[in-house]
Amino acid sequence: MKELLETIKERKKDRVSQALAILKMSEEQFQTEEEKRHLLSIVARNLDDVTVAKKWIDLLKIEQNTFTKELLISFLPTINLRTLKKVDTLTEIILSNFKTATVTTKITLITVLEQLLKLNPTLAENIVLFLKNEPHIKVKKQLAEALTHLNTLPKKLVSVYETVLTDLKEEQQVLVLNKLIKSNRLKKEIVLKYLQPTTPISIKLLLLSYMQDRDIVPIKQLQSLLQKEGNEEIRNQILNLFTYDTKNLNEHLTFLKEYIVNEQDAYMRDTVLNFLHNNIQMTNRMISFYTDLVKTEKEIAISWRIAEILTPYLSQNHLKTSKVKECFLNLLEEPENSYHIDLLLYVCKQLGKRITLDEALFKRMLSIYKTHTDVRIQTKILFSFCNSSKIDDRLTPIYVEAVKSPVPLIREYACYGLMPMPLTEKNIPHLLTTVPLLLDSHLREHVREYLALRIVAIPGKSQELIGQLKNIAKNGSGVERSICEKGYEKALQIQNFTDNTTQVDWHLWENRIKIEKKADHIFPEIFIHYKSNPALANELLKTLIIDADCADSLYHSTYITKADILQFLIGKNCIDQEISLFCLDYLTLEGEGRNREDNVYLVALNNYKDLHLLKDKLWVFFERNLIHQANFLNTLLLRYIMCNAYGSDTALAKAFTTKLLAFTNEKAAIPYLEFLFMSLDWQYTEEIIDDLLKRPDLIDKNIKSKFDAFVLRLGKEVEIDFDATPGFAD
Repeated sequence: MKELLETIKERKKDRVSQALAILKMSEEQFQTEEEKRHLLSIVARNLDDVTVAKKWIDLLKIEQNTFTKELLISFLPTINLRTLKKVDTLTEIILSNFKTATVTTKITLITVLEQLLKLNPTLAENIVLFLKNEPHIKVKKQLAEALTHLNTLPKKLVSVYETVLTDLKEEQQVLVLNKLIKSNRLKKEIVLKYLQPTTPISIKLLLLSYMQDRDIVPIKQLQSLLQKEGNEEIRNQILNLFTYDTKNLNEHLTFLKEYIVNEQDAYMRDTVLNFLHNNIQMTNRMISFYTDLVKTEKEIAISWRIAEILTPYLSQNHLKTSKVKECFLNLLEEPENSYHIDLLLYVCKQLGKRITLDEALFKRMLSIYKTHTDVRIQTKILFSFCNSSKIDDRLTPIYVEAVKSPVPLIREYACYGLMPMPLTEKNIPHLLTTVPLLLDSHLREHVREYLALRIVAIPGKSQELIGQLKNIAKNGSGVERSICEKGYEKALQIQNFTDNTTQVDWHLWENRIKIEKKADHIFPEIFIHYKSNPALANELLKTLIIDADCADSLYHSTYITKADILQFLIGKNCIDQEISLFCLDYLTLEGEGRNREDNVYLVALNNYKDLHLLKDKLWVFFERNLIHQANFLNTLLLRYIMCNAYGSDTALAKAFTTKLLAFTNEKAAIPYLEFLFMSLDWQYTEEIIDDLLKRPDLIDKNIKSKFDAFVLRLGKEVEIDFDATPGFAD
């Protein structure tokens, strides 16, 4: 590595020696200028060497050829001036050649001057002199930029800086302005000159910050800039200046009010409002500012924002309440502001929250409700009335009149207003005006429900009200219908008790059961009043038993079962063929999950006088269900039913034996054999068994043990070789 470094050093020395030799050769007059420039271009690669650089400068000083001199100058920026102990010669060369140099060469010289200026600030005077006499714009800008490299700002250069500002780039302008600000030499005229929309944002921000620090507020210029400025940060800076300029606050507020009204950009207007709200204390002057503004504002979003700013000052314990309240009330009372409908609805809502505690406000709102032509405003005010805790006789006629309104929401609020009224003799007529609304499908269901509860609670119902409840019970829908049904029937019960007469609305019950398939509010009244209309009562009770659509209502709405109804009809001796067929189908088809209470269906069958018409269906039931239901159905009752169907025990026994002996399948015979096992007391059982013993081929092995035990109980000896006889399957 050491040898390599030594080699590099030696080669560098050789290059420097060659460069110096070439420079020496360039002094000879016999060389052509073209060859000379070629050799100089080769030497320029070694200008980082101090010796070569000094020799280069010496050559430049005596060079007479213009093109060769320009070549020498073009490489000057590559020289490291800090390695030169003296730069006087170079400075002298640059200053003496600047005036006669070409534009390109001047720009190169300026580049070197910028470096020399850092070493010798007095050169600024020469640059200023060049600047004043320079006609070329590009060179002039370059000279102006060179001046920005001064660390300090001499007083005599201030005017020069002000002159060249517009010729500088944005970054250099910021640099110069910072120097002027730092030296406290930035004139107000310069500041005002730059308060233009076209000025770069960085410069405007710098100047606005400077103005805020120095408490400089050029009102007209700032107002003009705010109206034309598109940058949000700039606008906020201007607003900040207005905020802290308290001595001119009135003038600023006047301008901002006009600005908010006339500005097309809704976002900017909202920004100004928010800024004012967040930064300026809410004094009486500001209250007036906002109240005046809200009256003229056309943009709903802005006017709504102003109203939101004012709303907290509606508080009853606030000193500014009366002014804000008066402003809001004026908005409602002046028809020309009706286009602010959303705003007015908001105002109604806020005022409505306070009517309970403010009697004067209550009266004004009542007057506005009566005179205002917009139903939306009336609706909102009426909501405020009925939503407050204030029960006032002055509102009663308002609610009564609102019941007839074509607007559903007003009718609904009228209900809210009338429902809390005590059920006194004075108030009941007012509440009765709402009864037709129970059939109003535009009212929400829960409103109709609460209204129905309130009306049903009215004591001493008139005959007219009872009739209205009946109409709702028949034609209504939803929960209110059920409530009115109960109320209507309870009213009839009270009348029955008072008048000692029986009054039942059978037609209502008929409609409820047959049309609506409901059993609500039927029991136990239908049992109690059965005698007043037994034919219709039987028909309705039979419908409840037979019609499957009534089953859910019967189960969920009452404690009465079909078995209970059957028992009642059995007691009234009203079992007909239709009911009997239902009982048979029920016992035959329902299947598992039965209990002993189902014997009532057998009892009902036994009470049917024309059972002989059902003989075939009885055998189907007998064969299909006896095995599974033998544990809970009364076999004796079943035998009586079969006997009644055939007219006598003898006829039943004959039919029984005929059917049993006709079977060739043990599964079909099992229900009959089981029936015999459970009917030991029947006088024909033994006779039937004797007939069976004559047909051993009917006795299946699967029931041999049962049959043996059964026969032994009858005291008979049975000698049958079951293995030698064919079974049912054979």
